[in-house]
Amino acid sequence: MTVRDPTPESEPSGAACSPDTPCADEPVPVRAFDDRSAVALAIAAAIGAAIAFPGVALIGGLTVTIAWALRRPRVMIVGVALLTSGLAARATAGLVVEPGAWSGMVTVIGVGTTADGETHAEVRGANHHFDLRVPRGSQRLVAAAQPGDRLVVSGRVHPLDPARSRRRGSHVAARLTATHVSRGSGPRWWWRTAGGVRRSVHGLGRPLPDSQRALFDGFVLGDASRQSELQRADFRSSGLTHLLVASGENIAFVLMLAAPLTSRIGLRSRWVVTVGACAMYALVTGLEPSVLRAATMAVVAATAIGVGRPVRPWRSLAYAATALMVLDPFLVHSMAFGLSVGASAGIIALAHPLGDVIGGPAWFGRPLGVTIAAQIGVTPFLLGLPGGMPIASIPANLLAAVPAGLVMVAGIPALLVVATGLPGSAVLLWVPEVLLGWVDLVARRTAALPLGDFGLWAVVVASVGVVVSIVATRRGRVTFRRIGLAVALAGVAAPAAFGVGSGTRGPAGGGPYVVRDSGSVAVVLT
Repeated sequence: MTVRDPTPESEPSGAACSPDTPCADEPVPVRAFDDRSAVALAIAAAIGAAIAFPGVALIGGLTVTIAWALRRPRVMIVGVALLTSGLAARATAGLVVEPGAWSGMVTVIGVGTTADGETHAEVRGANHHFDLRVPRGSQRLVAAAQPGDRLVVSGRVHPLDPARSRRRGSHVAARLTATHVSRGSGPRWWWRTAGGVRRSVHGLGRPLPDSQRALFDGFVLGDASRQSELQRADFRSSGLTHLLVASGENIAFVLMLAAPLTSRIGLRSRWVVTVGACAMYALVTGLEPSVLRAATMAVVAATAIGVGRPVRPWRSLAYAATALMVLDPFLVHSMAFGLSVGASAGIIALAHPLGDVIGGPAWFGRPLGVTIAAQIGVTPFLLGLPGGMPIASIPANLLAAVPAGLVMVAGIPALLVVATGLPGSAVLLWVPEVLLGWVDLVARRTAALPLGDFGLWAVVVASVGVVVSIVATRRGRVTFRRIGLAVALAGVAAPAAFGVGSGTRGPAGGGPYVVRDSGSVAVVLT
């Protein structure tokens, strides 16, 4: 759902007429959705979805309709809060399923691995989502399944706690323990198309070494399944895991590929192509929350341009987040969605001011400003979680973010040329190899740094220093700018100085994981 800015009223002439005090014979202008109202709308949607109060969805829908017709932002904010609250309660009620025998056809949503190393899948059947657990003889069949594939399953249903599933941002209503699994009918045409694109992209990475191929799949498709446990631990401990999740950079690259077409067609056709490209890439990546956020932002921007009312980044992000939480209120509990929105908000709010504070050459100050801004944006979601946010993520992102982005811009074209098999084309393979090898090296080296993690007090001190530096820079106070920078650096350096051991650690869910320390590697099995 997008909210358009109303047509601004022409400013009346005369001393007695102003935007605040209109002329007596002029209609009173209605307030538009500015940045603050748009952000308030998204926050209201999140609060409503988190509360999940039953029976208010219809009231919220009517309130939103009335507010849209009357162009009343404050009424719209209240209506959206009621709407997402009611929808969240309705979705939670839909998680209730009766235990017992079950058989039928299911559609695969995603495939993963449990802490014990067994393959499982999230599937949808009979209007419910299930966590499918399969016998060992069927694990290879399920492991090879792609989103959209269909399976015929027989087994038993064991209900889960609906409130707990909602808090985890999951639509899984029950565990389906299968006794028999077989292939079903083929996926629908859009999933078949997305699967074909996914297989083609996977094929581009075949000439690469196995470790680099795993990173290529992660950077381009958000598929980290080929990563080794050691490589996965290094990326987790260096704060580079987000590079293996498809997001805004990927959507920007997809739209860049479509630019030769969209630049030669009309606005309506351009909008259709943009929406189609974003939707297809979202399907290719399995409808990941971060991709949905980036794709929806792109659609919001394209829609606003199409109607002649471009929106600022804050409004684009807020409208996209609001629309997604209305469509799926459980996203408010999704860590991936929160990190994506937080990083985007941090970049929009702080990247440019931090670049001014840091100063220096543009190639240094701007990327570092974006990196720190994104880290600040995701910090509220990471504090208090097992593993937290490693301090090594700052140098790691500074060194790896740009090369990782170049994998899409330069690596894919090079691999496309290599795939043609033309004489001498294999020489271009060094482009993705150098980029991927560098990112892998950065993750490995920074993961071994004993810098520790950001704690709450360190974040507070560093944030105060950042705010002082930004304000002082804007007001031209050089001394206070330096003081602010010193405070911010102290907030980062203090936990790094007292950090012990390596930041390499395993997932919070338990199971085997890897620890790297002082050049040694250990595998923890408990």
